[in-house]
Amino acid sequence: MTSWLRQRLEEAGLADSAKFKFIYCVLPIVIFVVVQDLFEIWLLSSSASVATAALELEYLNVKARSRGRLIQEEWPTVLESLESAAQSSISLLDSMRDLGESTNLLVASDFAFACDLCDRGVSLDTALAQLKPRFGLAMCDSTVETLRVVNDSGGAGFVAALRQQAKSIRDDSALFQQIAAKQGWVRGTAKVAVAAPWLIVILLATRNENAQAYSSVQGSLLLLAGLVASMLAIRLISLIGAIDEQRRVLA
Repeated sequence: MTSWLRQRLEEAGLADSAKFKFIYCVLPIVIFVVVQDLFEIWLLSSSASVATAALELEYLNVKARSRGRLIQEEWPTVLESLESAAQSSISLLDSMRDLGESTNLLVASDFAFACDLCDRGVSLDTALAQLKPRFGLAMCDSTVETLRVVNDSGGAGFVAALRQQAKSIRDDSALFQQIAAKQGWVRGTAKVAVAAPWLIVILLATRNENAQAYSSVQGSLLLLAGLVASMLAIRLISLIGAIDEQRRVLA
C-alpha cells in the first residue's frame, strides 16, 4: 500500500507536497472528531472518516489520471523536440535542458529536475532513470529507455524511433480519450449512488430519536453492514469501470 501510494503521489505530481500529505493524514481524524461531537455515534463517525479517506484517494486517482492524460497529449511534442535536437546534432543533455526551460509543457519541471541532477554531478543515465516514476506512464518509460540506450551506445536509429513513437501515441490517444470519457461518467454516477444513502443517514441522525436508534446494537450493526457494502461496491465499481492501460514493463 505504501509503495502504491508513493507511486500515485509521483504520478499526480504531489510527491514533494508536504501540505497534501499533512491534509491526507489529518483530515480523516478531524472529520471523525467533528461527526462524533455532533451525533455521538462512533460507527457513523468512523464511516465518515473512512469516506473522507476514500475521497482523498479518489482525488489522488483523478489527479494522477488527469496529469497522465495531459502528459499523453503533449508527449508527441516532447518527442518532436528531441527529434529536432538530434537532427541538429544537439547533445542529449542540452535537448533535455531545452525541454526543461519550456513554458508550455507540463513535463518541463521534470526534465529540469533531471538536468539539475546532472549539474550536481549525477550521471545522465541515473537522472533518466529517476524520470520514469515521475511520469508514471508506459510510453514515457519507453522513451526514457530509448534515451538511456542512446546515451550509452550512440544514436543509430534514434530519430526514426522517436518519429514512430510520436505517430503511435497520436493514433492511440484519440480512441483512449473517448473510452475514458464514457467510463468516467459510468463510474462517477455509480459512486454518487453509493454516497447518497450515507447523506440520508446523516440527515436522519440530526433528530435525537434517530441518533439513539443508530447508537443501539441493531443500529450499529446496520451501519456496519452499510459500511462494508459500500466499500465492496466501490471496489467493484473500480474493477468493472477500470480501463485497460498499457502496462509499465520498463518501470
